[in-house]
Amino acid sequence: MNIGRIEHASFVIETDDVVCLLDPVFTPTFESGANEFHPPVELDIDTLTRRCTLLVLSHIHFDHFSLETIARLDRAIPVIYPRSETAIGACLQRLGFTGAHGTVVGEAITCGALTIMPTASIGKPNEYGYVFTHEGRSAWAMVDTVVDDSVVAQVLGAVDRIDVLLAKYQPVVEEPLVQNGLGGDFPAERYGELLRAVRVLAPACVVPSFSGLRFARDEWLNTRAFPVEVEMFADDVLRALPGVQVEVLEAGDAIAPGEPPVVRRAAVQGVRRAERDVAPPRWRPDAGVPPLRDHPRPDRPADAVRARIEAYLDQAFLAALERESRLWRDKMHAAGVVWRLEVVCAEGPPIARAIDFGARPLGWRSGADNRPSKLVTAITASALDGLILGERSAYSVIFGDLRVTHRIYEVTRHGVVRTGDAGDEPLTRILFRDADARFLEHELSRLGYPAAPPTADQPSPASRVSA
Repeated sequence: MNIGRIEHASFVIETDDVVCLLDPVFTPTFESGANEFHPPVELDIDTLTRRCTLLVLSHIHFDHFSLETIARLDRAIPVIYPRSETAIGACLQRLGFTGAHGTVVGEAITCGALTIMPTASIGKPNEYGYVFTHEGRSAWAMVDTVVDDSVVAQVLGAVDRIDVLLAKYQPVVEEPLVQNGLGGDFPAERYGELLRAVRVLAPACVVPSFSGLRFARDEWLNTRAFPVEVEMFADDVLRALPGVQVEVLEAGDAIAPGEPPVVRRAAVQGVRRAERDVAPPRWRPDAGVPPLRDHPRPDRPADAVRARIEAYLDQAFLAALERESRLWRDKMHAAGVVWRLEVVCAEGPPIARAIDFGARPLGWRSGADNRPSKLVTAITASALDGLILGERSAYSVIFGDLRVTHRIYEVTRHGVVRTGDAGDEPLTRILFRDADARFLEHELSRLGYPAAPPTADQPSPASRVSA
């Protein structure tokens, strides 16, 4: 068995009779253009897709699940994906794959001489890791899973030992980049959990994986989102588990499990690291935060974008707000929440509105409003327009195009009680609920597939954000 790194979360696992692609994303950017690969990579997509005889998908986040890439594969190849991720299954059916198999944690699936077993993620039932086993050698791709001792015990109960661990190592800073402060302390607890998993598993070899990306539109995000460099992780693994072999694979490198594992550089057909120099993410949260800035599409008139946003806010959004949970609206009312929305436009003044949750019926107050706000949402016009049209995924908006400040609390006779959380932000509460489903529908339409018939109970893909 040879395990080749393509880029970020995409790997190829090869045996004599199987060429398996794990989470292939072969587009120049992903997440609606928010992310790009780092280091840059040059791919011969025809070579990579033509050789593929098995597709394995871990979850639906769009740095792992690319309809544009999957559409280039042979529809007759078998596909393995999480059974509970019904949106993946629906997309594969729409694309015409005839051998798609929704699997469950712990199910051993054999393809040729390769055995694949899904592993669990704590608190994330739709996200899988995978153990690949061939001729007595095993490799575990953790992907984005959150693991504890019980997950490690499941893995070690299925195989004698993990020869190669494709280890998740980056505790990406996400919510703090959107919520109050736009940053945070080093996430030592989450990072410690990643190192503990490595120490408890005690693999023969550790390969830092699943963090080969950077932000493409807003450079300042790269100083805040990625607090761990790969060299730092490699050093820390050796401190936690002295004597373990640590191998850093670049794009195109491959590793074969063995005693010891053997690394071959530039060994993956169709993959090579690009020559162009792009600055790597370096964690410096003291670098400062620039003002929110719109990045409009050049082919979209600013007045048309403004008109569409205002029509949405006046009609569909207000109607959806009235249909929201009565308990939630009562909580916002009890907390005395005045919510301010600012839509930052590339041309002209921002669209500024406010809603007083103490008023009935709920309605907008436009223009200047000097009342103190307990909740402020700022979003770029192009991001909001993209969400309305289904052109943007939820995750592509939370970095660089959205900022939320909340101080939701209630005053009681016993003091101040904090009652708010990320889920209380009204705009994303409504728009993010089915944003990824609408984005997938937009992508299928862009690729030439007819629209799916509407159903009342069709589940939406889970958003990566908590709002």
